Amino acid sequence: MMPANGDNRKGTNVRRSLRLAAALACCTVLGGMPARADTYERQPGISVEHYVFNVEVADNTHRIQGETVVTVRFTAPGVDHFFLDLAAPRADGTGMTVASVTQGGAATRFTHQGQRLTIQLGTAPGAGEVREYHIKYAGEPQDGMRFGTTDAGQRGIFTWNWPTKMREWAPTLDHVSSKVTTEFVITAPEQYTVAANGLLDSEVALGDGRKVTHWKQGVPITPWLNAVAIARFQTYYGGSARGVPLVIWAPTGQKVDVENGFTVARRTIDFFGDLVGPFPYEKLGQVVAPFDRSSTEHASVIFYGGGGVRDGEKPTPRRGNADAAALSRSGLLAHEIAHQWFGDSITEGGWGDVWLSEAFATYFADLYAEHYDGRDAFVTSLRSERTGALAAERRERDPVITPADDAAGPDLSRVQYVKGGWVLHMLRQQVTSPIFFKAIKTYYADHHGGHATTADLRRAMEAASGQDLGWFFDQWLTRVDSPKLDVSWVYDAAAKAVRVSVTQSQTGAAYRLPFEIGISDEPRGALRIQRFDIDAKQQEFTIPAEKAPAELLFDPDTKLLADVTLTRR
Repeated sequence: MMPANGDNRKGTNVRRSLRLAAALACCTVLGGMPARADTYERQPGISVEHYVFNVEVADNTHRIQGETVVTVRFTAPGVDHFFLDLAAPRADGTGMTVASVTQGGAATRFTHQGQRLTIQLGTAPGAGEVREYHIKYAGEPQDGMRFGTTDAGQRGIFTWNWPTKMREWAPTLDHVSSKVTTEFVITAPEQYTVAANGLLDSEVALGDGRKVTHWKQGVPITPWLNAVAIARFQTYYGGSARGVPLVIWAPTGQKVDVENGFTVARRTIDFFGDLVGPFPYEKLGQVVAPFDRSSTEHASVIFYGGGGVRDGEKPTPRRGNADAAALSRSGLLAHEIAHQWFGDSITEGGWGDVWLSEAFATYFADLYAEHYDGRDAFVTSLRSERTGALAAERRERDPVITPADDAAGPDLSRVQYVKGGWVLHMLRQQVTSPIFFKAIKTYYADHHGGHATTADLRRAMEAASGQDLGWFFDQWLTRVDSPKLDVSWVYDAAAKAVRVSVTQSQTGAAYRLPFEIGISDEPRGALRIQRFDIDAKQQEFTIPAEKAPAELLFDPDTKLLADVTLTRR
């Protein structure tokens, strides 16, 4: 996701600093990585395999009618109950009231308190037995499903489940660890188009002003990636790329750069397909949807901020070029489409590893720019992100990997985006580009459609490179401050050499760093590159030179994340 406010946060969690401090106080270190405190209760003995979400919406109301069909496989004997996440009625009138739970046509006992719907099984199932439960409910979502007016002045209803808000309008195991196939059967006023995950199965007019739209998502996804958009849409079809259908939905009256949207879609499917693996979903849909300027990477149906306002709220202020057409920012599109591979198909095993989503999307959008726009565009983006990463460290005081995996969601900050992207860039230099991309393919092949951890990525890189990378992952992912380097140099005419002094002035131990210096004998002339390795707080190096350099540059090829001061003595 890329919110337009520049902060790169999918959501605000006011408890982030307190949770981080508490987790750091009690965590242990295993193989150099911080342990995570997972507060979401697991349910041994059950596996949710499929959801069918039947939801009816109407004009001029925020209330919904729902019936969810949950397919559960019991993997062990002796299970007498299980739970789903679903917000119960609150004092402000929001929340869902459950009317009934049935299994095989018979009523099933249940309790519903807070955000938990607990279903009593009656007769205990045997190991391997599969049952379907029908849950009928109704209510007004506090969030998750949002009602409002699009930027084009039209009524719209859109879901926004990040990170644990699907429970506000539908019963699920609402946690990143759960991946399930889904269907949406949406009943809405006939004038609306419904877009959702997966492939369109049917649209049926009921003859009373309502229409039922049925979408099927045949690839398992985590709950927050489920998405529904309901509005008066313009629908654009872009053919297919490598067999993947391309569609764009935008509210009527919205200005959309349809050509660019389809161009980036085709290019990313080709480029990332070659670099990583085939596109993982049944279609690539792009929706101009939310009531703000954010965007999010729902599996197969990406939402891009088109402005507008949620009922009862003020519109998000326009920023930048207010007249820019939606889908005109190629870098944003490349970021969100890269998420289809990283974050959607390979999902982090816990919220502490959320960088495996955001850093990959950030860096692969940079790779897209390098491939289609050239090296200069790539370097410009890297340098901007380096500045942003150093600023984010100072402001947010977070490591890339946070040692918390709280049931409420991740401790997401800009650090995971831009510093995490730089970690991948430096990892590429450490193992070399051919080995890096070979390992990425292996990592994806081993974990696509499921979950992965930072340790899984490290194993793939070590297997491909033959290197022990524990030191690399530890220093770049678990420390808050990047290296601060004071680099000075002087030309020694008698020795015909350049003497370079490097001091690491950041708090804590010395970093282990490769770095490069470029020397030119003429102003803006060809650079002679010298590579060095440092692993101490203060070191000196000598570079042979027949005459004093006209120019000396630190890190000329933009390979290192560091706060550098370069002076001539």
